[in-house]
Amino acid sequence: MKWLTIVFVFLFLLTESCNLLINKPDSTQEKTIAKHDEANIRLHDIWVVTHIQGMPLGRSVDLPRVEIYVKDKRVMGFDGCNEFQGPIEELTSDKLVFGQLVSTYILCEDMSVPNQFHEALKQVTSYQLEGLELFLVNEKSHKVLTLRKVD
Repeated sequence: MKWLTIVFVFLFLLTESCNLLINKPDSTQEKTIAKHDEANIRLHDIWVVTHIQGMPLGRSVDLPRVEIYVKDKRVMGFDGCNEFQGPIEELTSDKLVFGQLVSTYILCEDMSVPNQFHEALKQVTSYQLEGLELFLVNEKSHKVLTLRKVD
């Protein structure tokens, strides 16, 4: 019985050490993971929309705001009239896809900016970070939203 226990422990340790060798990321994988984490850390912040579909937003409107929570894979913010929130369905070092968003429903006098903002958010499939700017991009590589870091 004692030998059986020793053999079992030996086999268990052998199996676990083999798994560590097989599943150990190579340096390329580690660099990819590090790059992914760096991009995600930079994405986790509060951003204010400056352009929708390439058109600058004037200072006379309430600017939409997006808060991205990378760890929780959630987004929330303000569309210029209503608060919104929802899940992030896909997030990698360059891909970003929002899930179904829910929002408060206050009818503002001018709903053009909130409507354009939500239409643009639905198109987002990826993102680009350049300094303090975040570009949300559609599947045709067009920048549908330009945001500036404010936090």
